[in-house]
Amino acid sequence: MKRRAQVPTVYGLNQALVNLMYEPMNGAIDPNGVIQGEIGQMYVRTTDNSVYVATSHVAGITVWTRIDCNSRALGLTWVTDATAGPINIDVNHGYKLTNNAGVPVVVTLPAVSVVGDQIWLHSHNINLAGSGIRINQRVDQYVNYGPDNTALGAAGYTDRISAGLAQRLSNMIILVCIEDNVGWQIASTILDLNLHR
Repeated sequence: MKRRAQVPTVYGLNQALVNLMYEPMNGAIDPNGVIQGEIGQMYVRTTDNSVYVATSHVAGITVWTRIDCNSRALGLTWVTDATAGPINIDVNHGYKLTNNAGVPVVVTLPAVSVVGDQIWLHSHNINLAGSGIRINQRVDQYVNYGPDNTALGAAGYTDRISAGLAQRLSNMIILVCIEDNVGWQIASTILDLNLHR
């Protein structure tokens, strides 16, 4: 006679959203290409608390997909800056830039970043002639926007300078790191930007 595990029921409470078929495994190594598991099984790497789930089998090898957002904190830390800069910006931060009084706010990309890091820039008011934003680069860095890249390093930069607009106009620029430490892509903006090559 086969014995079945009984799942306890707690009446009056919502049932768990995740029903684990297999007990999670754990160990100190990266499971990819090393540890065999059933699809849906979880694995916790004890050295860094990373979490994986077995998603498929390819050529007899279990494919483990990391599901803990790569150990990076979710969300952005927001900062308000009233200066014209230059401002050294940090990864996974959002900046509300409020000093657009006829001069562009200058920001400088961070020296250290990994693929997937984000930076959000919000220029609060660029209605005055000559205001706007300028994104400076460090050694070997570049910014990609559509089919174009800036020149490498300090020679390249990205900007949007207002020629004077009749109404208040805000802008949000979202940058995503596409190459560790050096490459950034403009993922979203509502204004045309100039890439200096």
